[in-house]
Amino acid sequence: MKAFFSIVGFAFLVGCGGGGLDGVLKEVESYKDKMCACKDKACAEKVKADFDEYMGKAKKEFGDKKPTKEQDEKFDKLDDEMEACEDKLTSAAETK
Repeated sequence: MKAFFSIVGFAFLVGCGGGGLDGVLKEVESYKDKMCACKDKACAEKVKADFDEYMGKAKKEFGDKKPTKEQDEKFDKLDDEMEACEDKLTSAAETK
């Protein structure tokens, strides 16, 4: 499922000035929290679709700016946590 989060990449998410990337990282964390709160596959699919839509908008807004190493590492950590939560729901749905 890693591909889900990697489809749109991260390098384009850096905004100019103070709030750009911090705001994006807060949104990504919010989606991670929503995914991890899901109790079934349908919920996870909805969060995934909403996240994909958000990432598409962020790409248009922030262009091709590069994150710092710390920003990139934080995104990767959130990405891994969200993926783990999604994988649990997918595995549970497959065993039913």
